[in-house]
Amino acid sequence: MLGPLTVAVTELQLGPTAFRGAGQARSLDLCQAPGHPMVLIKWYTADARNELNRHALDALVAWRSGLEPSDRAELDRRCAWPRATVTDDDGVCGVLIAPAGEDFGDTLRRGGRSVARPRAIDDLARTREAAARVQLPYYEAPLKLAVLARLVETTQWLHSHGFAVGDLQPKNALFATEGGIRVHLIDCDSCVFLDGAPVFPPADPESWKLPGARGFSEVTDYGKLAWSVVRSVQENLEATTIDEAGLRAVIDSRTLETIVACSRGEVLPETPGVWASRARTWPRLVTPSGLYVTVDGSLLRRWDPLPRDPDPADFSPPAPGPADDYVPPPPDAPDVAQGPAPDPVQMPDPASATPASVSSEAGRAVAGNRRTPPPRHRDRLVYAVVAVLALVALALAGYGVHAAVTWLEGLF
Repeated sequence: MLGPLTVAVTELQLGPTAFRGAGQARSLDLCQAPGHPMVLIKWYTADARNELNRHALDALVAWRSGLEPSDRAELDRRCAWPRATVTDDDGVCGVLIAPAGEDFGDTLRRGGRSVARPRAIDDLARTREAAARVQLPYYEAPLKLAVLARLVETTQWLHSHGFAVGDLQPKNALFATEGGIRVHLIDCDSCVFLDGAPVFPPADPESWKLPGARGFSEVTDYGKLAWSVVRSVQENLEATTIDEAGLRAVIDSRTLETIVACSRGEVLPETPGVWASRARTWPRLVTPSGLYVTVDGSLLRRWDPLPRDPDPADFSPPAPGPADDYVPPPPDAPDVAQGPAPDPVQMPDPASATPASVSSEAGRAVAGNRRTPPPRHRDRLVYAVVAVLALVALALAGYGVHAAVTWLEGLF
C-alpha cells in the first residue's frame, strides 16, 4: 500500500544518519514517515525552495502513485523517484526518496575508519594513476561502456513514459557491477514532463550545456549521454573536444558519428535507434571469458588494456544478425540483464541478479587491470601448427627408413 503523497515535517522520525547535500539539497537524513518506512528526506536549500514549482513537483509524485504495480516497481528499480513532498509552515521543504542499496557505493579506509561513498558514473573517468592513488577501482573501457549502456536504457525508458531526465550528469547516476551491471538515477526531482514545466529552472554547469538549448528535452539528454561516453573513455570530466582516434579504438564509426552529432545538439530520426542498439550490445561485451570492444568492419576484438600492435588473432568475425545490431556477442556471452531493484534498506540478493560469472569478470577488470589471456582461437592455431610439424617429422622418418633399406639391398 502506498503512503501519503504529502507529509508534514512534524510527522518525520529522523534517524542518526545524515549526509551532506549538494545542488538543491541542503542535506539528506535517513528517516521514517507514516506509510514510508526507512526513506531519505532531501532537505531543499533556501534558494531551491524559492525557485521550486510546487505544481510540477506534485505532478511527479502523483505520477508514480498512479502507475500499475509492475511499472512502479520498474521505476523504483531504475530511479530514486520522489515519493512524497514534505511541508512545513512555509511550504515544501523537501521530498522523500528511497535510498540506493549498499552495492551502489565503495568503502574507503580513512584514518583507520571505514567510510562509505556513493559510486557515481563520474567514477568511470578515473585514470589508472588516480585509482591507485585513492585506492579505488579503475574501470576498463568495455566496462565503462557497459555501465553507460544501462544509463541509456533508463534514459530511453523515461523518454517512453513522457519524461526528459533533465539534470543528466554522471554525478547524478549511481552504478553497481557485482550481481549484474545496474544503474540507479538520483536527483529525479529534476526530471520533467516532455510537455510540461520543470520543478526547478534548468541550471546545467557550463561543461554540460548544449549549444542553443533552452530547457530540458530528449535532445539535451542525448547530448549529455554523448559527453558522458566521451569523457568516460577519454578519462577527463572537463573535456570539451572529442578524441575521435581514441574513441575508434572502442567504438565503430557509426556510433562515433552519432555521439559527435548529439554532442552538438543534433538528434536525427535514427538517433534513438542507434543508442538503443548500443544499449543492448555494450553490456554483452563483458563476458566470463574476457572483455571485448567493437571496431569498424563488424569485428569483435578482445580488449587488451596494454598498448601494443594489433594482432590478427585478436579478431573474430561476427555471426549474422540484424543490421543495426552491428556486433553480436561472442558465443559464450550471456545476455546481461539489468538486475533487480535494490531493496530500500537491505542489500539485494545476489542470487536473484544476473549470472555471478559475469560480475566476476567485471570485478577482475575493475580490480586487477591484468592483461587478458590469449584468445581460444590462438590456442587452436598453435595446436594445428604442432600437428603439422609432427606429420612432417613422421614423413621424414619414413623417408629415412626407406633410404636405409635401399642402401642395404645394394650391399647384397
